[in-house]
Amino acid sequence: MSFSTENPQLIQVASGTVLLFRSGDHLPAEPSEKKARERSIAQQLLRDHLQDPAALIHHEASGKPFVANRPDLRISVSHSGTWLALCISLAEAVGVDVQIHTSNLSRGLDYFINDREKQVFGNQFTDDQLYVTWCAKEAFYKKLGGTIDDLREDVSVLNISKQSVTIHYENQEIEAVYLQDEVKTLVVV
Repeated sequence: MSFSTENPQLIQVASGTVLLFRSGDHLPAEPSEKKARERSIAQQLLRDHLQDPAALIHHEASGKPFVANRPDLRISVSHSGTWLALCISLAEAVGVDVQIHTSNLSRGLDYFINDREKQVFGNQFTDDQLYVTWCAKEAFYKKLGGTIDDLREDVSVLNISKQSVTIHYENQEIEAVYLQDEVKTLVVV
């Protein structure tokens, strides 16, 4: 498989560095081929960024990625369409989620929005708020290594401001950052 991972967008956040990359190619339609391609791109981004050809992404049984020869690193990976986000941290576990905008997210509202969020936002969600909420929950789930039993009910988004989002989980409030444009939403926690 030959492709270039030159010039990913580098985004510095408090918890680490995000490499945001858009593949110029359409990914294969076959799910196993698509997953293999996404993993290859993430692998190459990591190696290029670290300037370490031996850096290899492995996955725990939960699916959480890690770098075997770099136990000092914490990583998270997300894919959506031709976009890939790789978050690298030296300090703490991280979670990242990128989601391209489609016309059908609001149809799944009851899948991920809980009653508390409906009260906070007055049951009037904009598409932008829905994307931030979805991505925040997914990124937080990844940060905790997939250990949340009921993501819809156990994790609540309580506030969305210009570039930050407040997540409530087990009597804690966690701040995450997000970037959003007309094509995609990215959340890092």
